[in-house]
Amino acid sequence: MTMGHYLQLSAWRTEHQHHRAVEKCENAPTSVLRDNRIQQIPVMELVVGDLCFIESGNFLPADSLIVQANDLTVDESSITDVALFSGTEVKEGNGQMVVVGVGPNSTVGYVLSLLRASA
Repeated sequence: MTMGHYLQLSAWRTEHQHHRAVEKCENAPTSVLRDNRIQQIPVMELVVGDLCFIESGNFLPADSLIVQANDLTVDESSITDVALFSGTEVKEGNGQMVVVGVGPNSTVGYVLSLLRASA
């Protein structure tokens, strides 16, 4: 397999995994603090600055920063400290996160746009 084929396969795999995670996220409500109370809203209604409540089994609906954590483990935790990326799953614990990027303005959205542009 040539390097070019490997990169195309890798890009396809990344995009496929992202789409599966996005579908799971879009079809599930998320808990946010609005109007001084915790509410369940559709992921598509998230905006930058929302304070989300996350727990084990959730797929993160947006790029975020950890505000508070209780034994929080995310499947990408080995490469991040306080940053969380959309489409990743909370493995253990719970916490709160503030949204910093959604959809095409998230890190994964940006990477996918670069991959599409280079294909």
